[in-house]
Amino acid sequence: MSDNRVSGFAEKGKVGSGLINAGVYVVNPGVFESFGLSGKFGFETDLLQNHCDELTPGAFITDAYFIDIGIPKDYDRAQHELPEILYLQANLPEK
Repeated sequence: MSDNRVSGFAEKGKVGSGLINAGVYVVNPGVFESFGLSGKFGFETDLLQNHCDELTPGAFITDAYFIDIGIPKDYDRAQHELPEILYLQANLPEK
């Protein structure tokens, strides 16, 4: 990261500690074609990792709650934790 811009992506565990990409992306569909990506491709590997310098994606860093539901154990944990969190948030008094 540099000045709220992503300077590079690396697969977790390959370069030590770092930030987690839990992104929500707004991308003009023409970007995919401009990099020769069509059909099936890996968004993170084929686009973000390979073309980060050209894309200069912006980023927002937070320390908010995060569960990687791509990991079966964490997915199971999310089934129990998320309903409770949502219930608590829905029942907070308004500010």
